[in-house]
Amino acid sequence: MIGSAFWNKLNGGTKAVIINTGNNPTSWISTNLQTPVVNSAMTGFTATAQTLRVASLNTNYMLVIANSASVIPIGAYSTNGGLTWNIIPFSDSFISLCNISQDGRIMVITRQNATGAIYMSVNYGASWTKYTAGVPSLPGEPCISTDNNYLYHTSYSQSAIIKWDINNMGAGYTGITIGQMTPGGYGINALNSGRIYVTDYNSGTPRLFWVDGGVYVYGNFVNIGAGTNSAPSIAMSIDGKHIMYCRANSQVQIYVSNNYGVLWTLTTLSSTVRSMSLFVSKSGRYMGIQSLTTNIHYISNNFGATFTQYNWTVGASASFNLEET
Repeated sequence: MIGSAFWNKLNGGTKAVIINTGNNPTSWISTNLQTPVVNSAMTGFTATAQTLRVASLNTNYMLVIANSASVIPIGAYSTNGGLTWNIIPFSDSFISLCNISQDGRIMVITRQNATGAIYMSVNYGASWTKYTAGVPSLPGEPCISTDNNYLYHTSYSQSAIIKWDINNMGAGYTGITIGQMTPGGYGINALNSGRIYVTDYNSGTPRLFWVDGGVYVYGNFVNIGAGTNSAPSIAMSIDGKHIMYCRANSQVQIYVSNNYGVLWTLTTLSSTVRSMSLFVSKSGRYMGIQSLTTNIHYISNNFGATFTQYNWTVGASASFNLEET
């Protein structure tokens, strides 16, 4: 089974909430990295828990999405740190990417298919709106600006960053073109400074681009290393100094930078990993990723210098997150 987990410092220790999958899955609680125990049922969540995102400045707010080729409820959100979950009142297929604003107010889900769609809440999950008009095909990972005014996402079909005004979604999007990026982007992350990072999709050589101020491609792309680059993702600390990059679902290699992307260190893990499940905490101290098909989780508490392997028996996890409070 596949699920999601959330890590949170609590009373000097850690707290994990794991979402075990299957029809009507359960969430699990773990303290100090111990064996999890059942917390509560997630009635109405009927498929694999694909990706979990946590609000970095208010860890009570979480968003988890379902992944299925069939039409099912698209996901669930929590307003109390994962103790209870609310099912989002929309059903769709091919949902696999999402994000949440730093304060938890804005939640966004994209539909990864030829007919693109964006689902959004701007009130902490209380109500949701579906947008289809003008949404490009195959929308990628979404990202919300730190002032909550703009939504950015990539598209497999375009060599550009897609930018929406959250307060006027009906006006359509503008594109920030990156000519070297082919055939399109996948992972994306934005900083308080206005810099946006985006990863190249299936380019053959892993590459990372960044844009400053939303209008200008800053410098040349960074070649991370040779090898297939299918579905790469990126995560970073709030200040952008500490960055973690996973180049493919079928690889065991991750890259870490602790100087704003100038230099990179390659780490080879013992199990294949899932690129969309990586995380970096707001200070950069905690980094993590989990295995593609097993119970294995890799966690670093020293800015990516070393990673410790954890094994849980509640089921393999598709996504998890660790955040400092």
